[in-house]
Amino acid sequence: MTEIVRYNELGELRDTPELRARLNHVNRSVNARINYKTDLELYRRKDFWAVVDGRGYGDCDDYAMSKRDDLLSLGVHQASLCMATCWTETSEYHAVLIVKTDLADLVLDNRYDKVVSWHMLPYKWHKIQVPGKSKWLEIKAQQKPR
Repeated sequence: MTEIVRYNELGELRDTPELRARLNHVNRSVNARINYKTDLELYRRKDFWAVVDGRGYGDCDDYAMSKRDDLLSLGVHQASLCMATCWTETSEYHAVLIVKTDLADLVLDNRYDKVVSWHMLPYKWHKIQVPGKSKWLEIKAQQKPR
């Protein structure tokens, strides 16, 4: 059996066809098992981030947290995963999961079933989590994603 999660000599997650297939599978499966509902509808709170176990309800950050949880259970290191926030093309605030690989920073998004590099999405990026930390950094307009 081919090992799906591999790291290079620098400790970066290797971007392989097997990894891409697994990322796409996780993205599609979480998108299919969670039904969208806002935090106001679910928790009567403006914002609440949670992992949705099994089938359930959640908003964009809950999809992202659930994908992160699934990838951690598959052996992807926490240092390769981070949350990011942005504004969509319709000016909605949105959260996604970023998987940092040796070739690109890939987005797992509840609005799309296919995993793509973050510069391919029509978003205005706002903040990104420092991988493996609770610290967040602003994404400057002049910063170019890989």
